Amino acid sequence: MYTERMMEHTQAATPIWDALLRHAEIERVSVHVPGHKAGQGLPGAFAACARRLARLDATELPGLDDLHAPRDAILQAEQLAARAWGSDHTFFLVGGSTAGNLAALLATLRPGDQAVVPRNAHQSVWHGLKLARAQAVVVTPDTAPYGVPGAVPPERIARALAEFPRVSAIVVISPTYHGIVSALPAIVRLGRANNIPVIVDEAHGAHLSFHPQLPMSGVQAGADIVVQSAHKMLPALTQTALLHLNGGRVGIDRMRDWLRVVQTSSPSYLLLASLDSARAQLATEGADLIGKAIGRLAAAARRLEATAPGLVNAGAAGARQDPFKWTVSSSLLGMSGYETERALRERFGVFAELSHENHVLFAWSYANSRRDVDAVSEALRKLAEECGQKRIRPPETWGIPAAWSADAVLIDAQQETSSAPLTISLHKAVGKRMAAPLTPYPPGIPCVLPGETLSPTVCEMVLRMLDQGVRVDGLADSEEPSVHCWE
Repeated sequence: MYTERMMEHTQAATPIWDALLRHAEIERVSVHVPGHKAGQGLPGAFAACARRLARLDATELPGLDDLHAPRDAILQAEQLAARAWGSDHTFFLVGGSTAGNLAALLATLRPGDQAVVPRNAHQSVWHGLKLARAQAVVVTPDTAPYGVPGAVPPERIARALAEFPRVSAIVVISPTYHGIVSALPAIVRLGRANNIPVIVDEAHGAHLSFHPQLPMSGVQAGADIVVQSAHKMLPALTQTALLHLNGGRVGIDRMRDWLRVVQTSSPSYLLLASLDSARAQLATEGADLIGKAIGRLAAAARRLEATAPGLVNAGAAGARQDPFKWTVSSSLLGMSGYETERALRERFGVFAELSHENHVLFAWSYANSRRDVDAVSEALRKLAEECGQKRIRPPETWGIPAAWSADAVLIDAQQETSSAPLTISLHKAVGKRMAAPLTPYPPGIPCVLPGETLSPTVCEMVLRMLDQGVRVDGLADSEEPSVHCWE
């Protein structure tokens, strides 16, 4: 009993936050960065809100620690996080999962290496491959309800490994942006059987390890590297993330070296303290908070199912579904996803995570109150009642995976060419090989990659997104939608 009390006390500690508070109480003359000088120089109305927090915006000063060579508060916080999540070692990140994905790939791949990568990987994964000068063996996920990308079956990864025996790493996206979780134990076994590391981009799954009703996390499955965005699903500030390291296939020193490369040399201690505090809350109260939130969401989903059957996705065939992600079928509301998002925002004050042609995505967390859940449920109920029996058929382009190859495909974004890429209109680029990706944001998943041929389906889909005001990165700066491609 004494040991349990001591463990709870230790997990409740917040070493970074405590060190930062002690530092903020010191009366000092600030002749060090940052330039706002402990909040004294903050301008205008911003100062009224942020001056107190600005005293916590510090650098590597005496009494604090160094993120890139931690020996005190940050080291203690990372060790507590490793214990909380169950990893061999945990790194705190202030560059989001992007920094973690970049470092993971750079630490595991050399120029010319190959990695198995799901076609629905986030742009940071493709950027990491480009920086590592590695090739992607691209595998296609299954199609989940509403046409969204689901999980990649282990059998598909096994076939890719057999076809491309030089693969040096396996990348898994679990959970996906829409909350669909892969069969991680089977994929980890494939990695071990082939003696190659498994990297799990778990940006949307930092909460998974803390309640038995949630799907399995990459750390629980024994993946070599797991990258999590703390700010997506936990009560932590934007940019905070975690990288968990397990086993000995990737060395701690090598990982730390690459994290130093891809992250700022002046990390925000306010961000680190936020991450430290979120970890402490999860470790001590996470199971209770998550359990109550799951119950609220399940009850609301049941009520909506009784009102409008099929409106909210409750799972995906062959894969587990994170209950904190709701994919709402807008076609059952008689509208496109873009129209549904606008109606929710303008009429009910509900701001969704993502809208697409045939659905809207909600990203809940255990911080959402019962009032939040009731407000969203009531808004969806009213929209469902208003549409009556009206239904719309989604356009043929709504299923992005339809444009992807079913077979494993080798894509080399480093392939050199003697000529410069062309900049031509999107319509004229159909059938040509792309020189730059086209990436709707959110979710930051490219709909066409460098080296891939632009299809009519993807061209039409991008044009529809632009008509709805969706931001698509990678377009050329011109009056009409144009792209960079090879002749």
